[in-house]
Amino acid sequence: MGDLKELITNLSTFFDNQFDLIDSKTIERKRTVFSKHLYYTLIRMIQNKCSYESALIELKLLNVIDEECTHQALNTKILKGNYSKHFDGINLSIINEHFDQSSNKIRAVDGSKITMSRSQKKYGYQLVGKKRHCTGLLTTTYDVKNQIPLDYQISPDTGEIAMFHKQLIHMSSSLSSNKELYIFDRGYHSEKNCKHLLSLNKDFIIRVKENLTIIKDMKELNTSDYIIQMDDHIVRVIRYKLPSKYGKITKVNQKKFIIKRNDRNGTPLQYKEIIKNSNNKIKIIMKCPPKDYYLITSLVDSEKYPIDLLIDMYHQRWSIEEHYKTVKRNLPSNKFHFSTPESVQCELKSLQFISLMTRLFMKYLPQDPNKYKPNYTIISEKLVNHIIPMLIFKELYNLEKIIKKFKVFSSSKVKCKPGRHFLRKNENIPPGYFLCKGDSANSSIT
Repeated sequence: MGDLKELITNLSTFFDNQFDLIDSKTIERKRTVFSKHLYYTLIRMIQNKCSYESALIELKLLNVIDEECTHQALNTKILKGNYSKHFDGINLSIINEHFDQSSNKIRAVDGSKITMSRSQKKYGYQLVGKKRHCTGLLTTTYDVKNQIPLDYQISPDTGEIAMFHKQLIHMSSSLSSNKELYIFDRGYHSEKNCKHLLSLNKDFIIRVKENLTIIKDMKELNTSDYIIQMDDHIVRVIRYKLPSKYGKITKVNQKKFIIKRNDRNGTPLQYKEIIKNSNNKIKIIMKCPPKDYYLITSLVDSEKYPIDLLIDMYHQRWSIEEHYKTVKRNLPSNKFHFSTPESVQCELKSLQFISLMTRLFMKYLPQDPNKYKPNYTIISEKLVNHIIPMLIFKELYNLEKIIKKFKVFSSSKVKCKPGRHFLRKNENIPPGYFLCKGDSANSSIT
């Protein structure tokens, strides 16, 4: 508990210094709303899905803001201020100080469309849904080992690769790291992107489509491990199989069901039978060939990075899909509260802050790898509503009270699902990149 006390003390001092520094850079003649009020308002709005009026009432109940302050003052300051870069600095400091970024890391990258208000049209966002709202592309770079978002970027541009290149520039100037491995889904594959990453000395694993020329050449050679030349570099293409997904269930009779998966023309491609016997026991007959998947990677050393390990590393990107569920769950109706680009960036930085603080405090909770793990949703809610106010506002700071509330977190647990968050058993991981905690991928190699 000594390390926890040190963490709490350091965080309280850090927030006090950071917000004083921000306020010194934003000079006003009369100040009733400070940067810490804005940041906590945004954090509480996102976590509790409430309006800034409700968040302001909570600040007044805590006696940390002037009673005469109005929600219009908060709204004006968030809309017209330039606080996103300062909030970004707070998040980056937490990442570099409390999460290990010194050794080789696996970083997952993905983009997702997100709903925005109709007023975003004047900033270049496209109207959709009978012109009732706009959509933007939210691109995230995610630290797989630490389970934290490293950077968010939102843009009206639908080009995922271009957005990722902007993120690379931002992260290279702000995050300390030696060498990174980036994991992408199919939307990020292009020869230009591969060459760009190779020129920056970045490793990558990208899933590729089956209709590429290199895949056709690979099939003709009937190989699962293929080396190709790309300018002055060599890259590697691998093939593996996973069980296919199934579609509609068709009832044949009382004992037999067929699950079919059809192509675009409606022709049955594959199926399996589920047969009930007289004892109501189910027997599954697999008549479905597994599906081929292809990966292109800069990790060409087959002894250090065998195919099974590359498959395992690629499937760690699923953690970013789980993170997007959290992102969209914390936004009311999947929309941002505000409408200007600056205020949206402030919301994204607040969302990142919640994730960072939750993962940071979860490191100090007891974990049982075989049975239970801390409940992320409940812990983030308790942090925002009970502990973070005492860390941000020094007039509320009480070390003993914080530790007492923190002990309650240990009861917030959920059952572990295999293959998600905990260390593998009997697996030799080569030096270099760290794998996320979980079971190895269930795959077959051809």
